[in-house]
Amino acid sequence: MKIKVGLILIGVMMLVVGCNLANIIDSSPAIYKADQELKGDWSKKDLPQNGKYKLITAKNKEELLNDWSLDKNKPYYQELKETDLSNRVAILAYLGEMPSGGYGIQIDKVAKKDDKVLVKVKQVSPSPNDMVTMVITYPYDLITIDKDKFGSAEIGKLDLVVVNQDGEVLNK
Repeated sequence: MKIKVGLILIGVMMLVVGCNLANIIDSSPAIYKADQELKGDWSKKDLPQNGKYKLITAKNKEELLNDWSLDKNKPYYQELKETDLSNRVAILAYLGEMPSGGYGIQIDKVAKKDDKVLVKVKQVSPSPNDMVTMVITYPYDLITIDKDKFGSAEIGKLDLVVVNQDGEVLNK
């Protein structure tokens, strides 16, 4: 019984922390904001488990590309490889391999607070009745932001915290 109560308390605390993070991001000045809103909702029972969420600088880009060498044919890998980060920072939100069309992810807002880069993403999935292409897809969003937007902070030392539209922390 004590274990169940403890697990419930941990779950409630994670939900509250996630919701608080979403509120902090919403109330913080944006260093990036998406031009358009991704339409749709996440209608699946579970969130994807094989996504990637990374803050990428000129210093760690090659290391990440080497770590992700199995993904060389995926669109996010090719786009990142061609992205010049000499005066910019990239943020990658990759949903992972999806079984069909109709899935998507968008970086909605980025804010910097203390030693954290706070990112709010929107995830969408097809509804059960949606007609979608029956092909494996790799939804991602890759944005770049001028280094100057991060102030004097050493970008490589900032922690990345990614939260979805429901306040769930995605990069635990």
